[in-house]
Amino acid sequence: MNYKLIKLNKVLLSIISILTILLILTLSFANALDAWIINKFIALYIVSFLLCTFYVIIVAILQLKNLNKTESRKRIIGFSKFFLFNFLILFVLSIIFNKFDIPKILVICFSGSFGFNFLDLAFSKDCSKFNRY
Repeated sequence: MNYKLIKLNKVLLSIISILTILLILTLSFANALDAWIINKFIALYIVSFLLCTFYVIIVAILQLKNLNKTESRKRIIGFSKFFLFNFLILFVLSIIFNKFDIPKILVICFSGSFGFNFLDLAFSKDCSKFNRY
């Protein structure tokens, strides 16, 4: 029963967020309302997106502490390998195509590696005392 409620909450949250994005885009392209209403929607969406991102990062780090040493070491080594591999590939491609932007490359590599190796920890319920509903 509890699992069904959590799944229902995730589905409803995704539907609400998609509808909010569509509403913002519709209002901004149709110019139906004043710009200050659209700016408030966009500001609220950005703040909620950043808070959700920070929450996922913090929960994943706290979950990493709850893992045993071999599992956490395996994930950290996988993160490092994936980060370095992506960085080298994107760095070489940026040199080839003359679009050299190190901060953008670092953000892409870090977020991709973090999501690939640690994102499942933020949503797993077995080993956490921090992520309760």
